[in-house]
Amino acid sequence: MIMVINARSSSRIKPELKRALEDEARRQRVTASELLDQILKDWLDERVREDEAEQTRLHAIVAKCIGTISGGDPHASEKVGEIVRAAIMERYKQGRL
Repeated sequence: MIMVINARSSSRIKPELKRALEDEARRQRVTASELLDQILKDWLDERVREDEAEQTRLHAIVAKCIGTISGGDPHASEKVGEIVRAAIMERYKQGRL
């Protein structure tokens, strides 16, 4: 596998973690840098999958609220002025306005 290095990174890790990383890299017959790249890639890929799963979950919740309202008269919005005037007049007649 040919690897092109595009960036350099430096960090401090505990000596026992570094030894474990180097031991595992030797076991897999790769460099510690290659193993660390793979570990980071796997972790980041998992985070993306988790985020996608969370977005899917949230979408499913919101989707329950999306749609049309069933109100009976499909032309009610065209007659809203008439309906409101009638309701106000009825309240006025009943002395509640």
